[in-house]
Amino acid sequence: MFFIKEDAKNLKWHVNGRKCDNVLRNPTDFPQWKKIDETFTEFGAEPRNIRLGLVIDGMNLYGNLSSKHSSWSILLIIYNLSPLLCMKRKYMMLSVRPEKFK
Repeated sequence: MFFIKEDAKNLKWHVNGRKCDNVLRNPTDFPQWKKIDETFTEFGAEPRNIRLGLVIDGMNLYGNLSSKHSSWSILLIIYNLSPLLCMKRKYMMLSVRPEKFK
């Protein structure tokens, strides 16, 4: 992702572009982000490390609870990006996992 110059600049937004005023606007402002930086100092010191959010949602395709199949969508969201970009389709990774019940 850092091969494209504009994307590389956007992926370092959490270091260079965000407003640091102790207001929770983005995952970069939360205590958990700071805790990871403190716990894993080498990881936190490198602005090019990608931080991902995982979203999982299961659904029954046919609306029948006795169905033996379901699908699970799995999204990875890049939290290094600004709030305007992190929810754009270009920067989301989607995986769908169909599952057959035994």
